Amino acid sequence: MDANGYIYIIDIINCSIYKKFENNLNDFKGDLNDLFDELIQPYQTIESLPMWCNVYIKSGRLIVTLQESTYTNCEIYIDELKLNYPELQVDEIDNDQRLNLGKIVIKSLFNEFYKYEFEESKFNQKKLSMPDLQQQQQPLTDRKQSNASSSSELEKPKRKLFGRSRVPSTSSQTTTPIIQESKSHQITQDELISSLKTTNDLLKYIHGGLITTPFTPSHLKSGKDTDDPITTIPTIKLNQDVLIIINENLKKYGQDTKAIYQTTSSELIKNESNISLFENLLPLWVSKSLLINVHPLKDTAKLGFVLIPSESIKVRFQQDTSKLNANNLLRVNKIIEFILDKFPSSEKESEDKCKDIHLDIYCKGEKLDLNMTLITIKNRIWKSSNDIELVYDLATTTPSD
Repeated sequence: MDANGYIYIIDIINCSIYKKFENNLNDFKGDLNDLFDELIQPYQTIESLPMWCNVYIKSGRLIVTLQESTYTNCEIYIDELKLNYPELQVDEIDNDQRLNLGKIVIKSLFNEFYKYEFEESKFNQKKLSMPDLQQQQQPLTDRKQSNASSSSELEKPKRKLFGRSRVPSTSSQTTTPIIQESKSHQITQDELISSLKTTNDLLKYIHGGLITTPFTPSHLKSGKDTDDPITTIPTIKLNQDVLIIINENLKKYGQDTKAIYQTTSSELIKNESNISLFENLLPLWVSKSLLINVHPLKDTAKLGFVLIPSESIKVRFQQDTSKLNANNLLRVNKIIEFILDKFPSSEKESEDKCKDIHLDIYCKGEKLDLNMTLITIKNRIWKSSNDIELVYDLATTTPSD
């Protein structure tokens, strides 16, 4: 609500006013909370989503704060997101995949900065000093061309960056390469990234070709993070010129922060001095998310549920699958697919017959929408800490109806 008594619904993803209510609350004589609830209720959705940002009003502005520990908390299925943001560009649309809201917001806010840093002409013109790499180790591309190092170089103490170094016991000892790729440990990009301290460090390694882009972390290469298969983060066009503030934590005062830099999304890359200052102050976790798609790893949240056949379902599973647990964002349609797949083979004489079987799932007597997730069922319908009880029954109508 603004100072004039008008209520707004604001989209914090694309920074636009979604709805302005003409009711002037300054003229309202009843309970403002009741009126507010009455106005907002038609726009409430049933989805239960985790908190991924903090929102508050200060000095007439709506402030949205992103933090490293929470910005990746919220994921939404692609088909639902595209309903509200049809301009969203995703290379391969799979409705079973999800997009992370925090990652999209960061990419959208700093998209011009992202394009600036990765512009090919920028790489050719910008001269970056890389003291760590030049003084401590030879670049990876030069190692194959060099078979020896001078004894004076070997006598200098070396910090472990790409591998182990060894100081010879006598000056007459035959010199060998500092790094022998076949025997010594060669630092990986994952290890290099974990050693970063600032955004400027990251930019030096990117521009020096030591961190390739787009970067795919090893846990994604190995398939360990199957719940987040989309590594190319799309953007959403912002409808306003957004004020960007970088805060610094004041550890002495708990969660208190102070602003150390502010600009607007349109002013961010207008001049070199502004860009240089931004590169110095941008938190590393933001630049890692934006530039190389590296984010905090989190355990997948799971929920327990029980599958109960209705009285009309005569068949039983060949094995006990009544008590299960799954990702809390699992949809009802996937649970139905699981049930059908577990039917005894005698009930599925042919693939065509199996396709003719349609099921509905109920929780506390309420028929569940196919796109509803476990976490929404638990918070909106089940409302208990115990395992969710889901009853499946033959569908009264087929999906095509």
